[in-house]
Amino acid sequence: PSGTVFTTAGTNFSATVSAVAWQAVDDANNDGIPDGGATLSDNAVTPNFAYATTLAAAAPFQPSTGTLGVLNNGNLVAGAFSSGVASPSNLQYTEVGSFSLTTAVTDYLGDANADVAGLAVVVGRFTPHRFNVTKNTPRFDPACAAGEFSYVGQSFGYQSGQEPVATVTAINQLGATTRNYTGAWRRLSNTTLTPATQSGRYAAFAGTLDTSSLPAVAGDPAIGELARILFLS
Repeated sequence: PSGTVFTTAGTNFSATVSAVAWQAVDDANNDGIPDGGATLSDNAVTPNFAYATTLAAAAPFQPSTGTLGVLNNGNLVAGAFSSGVASPSNLQYTEVGSFSLTTAVTDYLGDANADVAGLAVVVGRFTPHRFNVTKNTPRFDPACAAGEFSYVGQSFGYQSGQEPVATVTAINQLGATTRNYTGAWRRLSNTTLTPATQSGRYAAFAGTLDTSSLPAVAGDPAIGELARILFLS
């Protein structure tokens, strides 16, 4: 993924919807539908337009192998328009990535043959709003198992199957999991974790903790994915 971050998933954003007049340069085949690549921003606004209009998320979207999110609050009532322009400020896209924003009016003025459509506009890039983190209860494996203790300065680890695991879930502003935060769209990695040293990540409540035998931070913690949920161990 590339491009500047637009906002976080599920967070309100605004758009300007203008009803504009037809121009020949935008409709080479004269079918009443703007040609792909047409520029409508220089068309004259039709100030008397005020009609129910639907904004929606559509393909193409990114990641293309992911899930198309939902555009909330995209149903504009006639009263939302003033002098042919509406400016909704509470639109929300529920997923990570980008989407194509479509605009449509169905049966304009009650005419079943008068559907009006605008050109799709790409909106994004959206990132998770936050991460929910849960952890297990790890258990040390003492060097002297019989007495369940370790001598001062003696190396010890974790019991098998009870190593520390943190489960990280990417969440949108509405509290739902963002399923597209995966693969190349997942930016959380060992290189982005801080502190960047084992001595900075591990500390003793008292005394000195020797971290020299721990794996390099490039591979510790181990980061994996499970059903669009990350786990760090």
